[in-house]
Amino acid sequence: MRIAETIHRELVSRAGGHLLHYRRDLEVHDREWIERNPGVPFFHFTRECGTFLIGLIPAEDYPKVGETVPYLFGYADRYHILNEVLSMLEAIKGMYKNRLALHFDGLTFREIDFNRAYTIAMDYTVKIRRQWTREQRRPA
Repeated sequence: MRIAETIHRELVSRAGGHLLHYRRDLEVHDREWIERNPGVPFFHFTRECGTFLIGLIPAEDYPKVGETVPYLFGYADRYHILNEVLSMLEAIKGMYKNRLALHFDGLTFREIDFNRAYTIAMDYTVKIRRQWTREQRRPA
């Protein structure tokens, strides 16, 4: 079985029972993201009416320095996209309170609370920024 299928099956197993409406979020949209990013860590939030997935993609998958790419309803650079990880957590905090919150670390799922999610997200953004800084300092 492909890794993406295994990850998605585990996600459906854990989150499916919490979801009453908009199953398409879990069964289609989340599956498509996992298939495009197999093994990439992410947060997954489930409530009765839908899910929300926040990917924690590797530094090399962000746009290059100075490059802007189509993003949502406009264009964004790597820093804007990275900052969205924390912004999205803040935006959904109230909506998903007392709902299922999972963190997939690339190997396993763990149920987490928002404080833990925020700590993981902060560590992630710092790590990505440090990697970018090291790469920019390397001689060409």
